[in-house]
Amino acid sequence: MEMPIIETIHQSDLNLWLRCGKQYEFYLTHGPIPPGIAARRGSSVHKAADLNHSQKITSKKDLPLNDLREAAWETFQGYIRPGNFFLSKDKLGDKIQIIKEAETQTLGAVELYHKEVAPLIEPTMSEQKFEVDIGLPLPLAGRIDADDKGTIVQDLKCMVTKNQHWADRQIQPTVYHLGYQELTGRWPEHLRYDLLVPNVTPKYKPIKTFRNKKDVELLKRYAQVFLRDIKSGDFRPADPSHFICGPDYCGWYQICPYGQRRSRK
Repeated sequence: MEMPIIETIHQSDLNLWLRCGKQYEFYLTHGPIPPGIAARRGSSVHKAADLNHSQKITSKKDLPLNDLREAAWETFQGYIRPGNFFLSKDKLGDKIQIIKEAETQTLGAVELYHKEVAPLIEPTMSEQKFEVDIGLPLPLAGRIDADDKGTIVQDLKCMVTKNQHWADRQIQPTVYHLGYQELTGRWPEHLRYDLLVPNVTPKYKPIKTFRNKKDVELLKRYAQVFLRDIKSGDFRPADPSHFICGPDYCGWYQICPYGQRRSRK
């Protein structure tokens, strides 16, 4: 099957392709499927943060917590009411409880953002799109959450706790360093992940990571193989023992030739 033409390379494309080439192939040929409820939770928190950052560029003040809670709540309900999220069949019986937990986590993350993250950020941009040419057939593209004091790229995430090794190995900071330079003419000091960890009691964990020319060259090597796979239409499957290769984490599992594996007797 001839692969659809893409016009830019996003770090989300690279991340999906690296996790499972077949998932990315299905994404290209069948179109995207709704993400899991955790992603909808994160998008709702991002909406509140963007509302705050956008006005803070000029006001220099954070919005009241209730304004941010309302923005996150309305965004979350906009996803949930039409059922615009992925849930595996075996979890449908727990759907109501899963939604309630995600609602609680969303509002808890917004409160934590307002209390501990927002006061730290002095933004000059919010949800700023970029495209940058680094000598590949296609440009890199993305959207920076915000910056801080005109020198630091800020990325807000609502997810399980991560460590320094994880941050240093991510592709996203390299792409965002390049994007920030394209937008401002300056190489950022570093990227700071502001992690909002949705435990029973939410926790805030900042992780700083920086990139250099060697990281850019590594990114280019990955992107070249990525483009080669698209051109050839030959995508590798995920490791079958990996948790993503299953019906809970892959919406294409039931139609994938590497899915529906028969259990051994």
